[in-house]
Amino acid sequence: MTLTHVTLVHRAGADVTLTAAVLRDILWAHVRAGDPVEHISVRAGPESCLEVGMFTKPTTGQSPATIASELVERALRSSPSLERWMLAEIRPSSLFANSGP
Repeated sequence: MTLTHVTLVHRAGADVTLTAAVLRDILWAHVRAGDPVEHISVRAGPESCLEVGMFTKPTTGQSPATIASELVERALRSSPSLERWMLAEIRPSSLFANSGP
């Protein structure tokens, strides 16, 4: 599995009361059958941003960052609760870079 970090920030007028638990549920609701997502974790970050950690299974053809980005963008487009939120940063983690067989 690969960990990807995603940061969401809000624009003026956004619902800044959005909780990490609600965002996690919204993201899970937008996972499609066949998406290689294994785990999603969300926490509040500095300055009202929300930090997402997403574990994905290895696939051919799509990088973990692309998988995470597509899922987050799908949720941003489809969920009224995320109307004034945007993806600010996406970065792969080196935490598990040397693990595995």
